[in-house]
Amino acid sequence: MANSRGDEDPIPWARLLGEDPFPLSPKLAGKAAGKWEPGVGSYVAYQIGPFVELIASGMTSNFNTEVKLVRSVLTVFPPEYVLMFYLPEISLPAEKPFAVTASFLSKEPIGKVIVWDKKGKHEVAVIQSPS
Repeated sequence: MANSRGDEDPIPWARLLGEDPFPLSPKLAGKAAGKWEPGVGSYVAYQIGPFVELIASGMTSNFNTEVKLVRSVLTVFPPEYVLMFYLPEISLPAEKPFAVTASFLSKEPIGKVIVWDKKGKHEVAVIQSPS
């Protein structure tokens, strides 16, 4: 959604995340100062029995960028995720590949999983294992 400054918010529910997308996680005292922001990646999802796994992969432009798939604060099923990058104030410029996963259980077959990132909404088709 565009605002008066022309900025676009690729994740409509991002304001619910606040400054910290992990408010309940323990904080490390020695963590470098920086900020979380949406990243960009490629996505694939698989379901084997009741286990559904989402994989995000790609490249970061800084060697010390932390990457996570964060479950949406929305209570929907199947859950939605957002790809987040932690960008430290002091970065080490070098491309680094990443692959992160998130998983959940479902008794029923899942057709797609929604992932949000810097480019917006992605509907990821879930590949079902052969029975």
